[in-house]
Amino acid sequence: MTNNSSTSIAKKQKCLLMRNDIEIWIDEDRAGEIENVLIDNPRAIVKFEGRLLNSVDIVGIFLPADLDDLKRRKQGQWKCKHGNWQAKEDSTCSCGQRHENWTGGRPFKKITYGENGKKVEY
Repeated sequence: MTNNSSTSIAKKQKCLLMRNDIEIWIDEDRAGEIENVLIDNPRAIVKFEGRLLNSVDIVGIFLPADLDDLKRRKQGQWKCKHGNWQAKEDSTCSCGQRHENWTGGRPFKKITYGENGKKVEY
């Protein structure tokens, strides 16, 4: 007996994002069907998989990467010019490049030397 689940290829997914932040994940081919309905009639009530959807409440149909980017930005993360996601409190990316639009606190440690000549970082 073979395990078909380990050898099957998953279908590409897209997200139908509603104005109230409901995410409806659907196969790419089904997303194409809804896209065509919305293009033909942008003010439609669409019956879809047991749901009635008002097209004016549909924000869009997005790729998984788009939703990932949106969620990261809502969490305050930023993407450096090299394409790496950084925490909102970080002023430099992992490649050491200073983020031009960073508005957080002191980006680097301040180094001074105390009376005894020892280095003090704060």
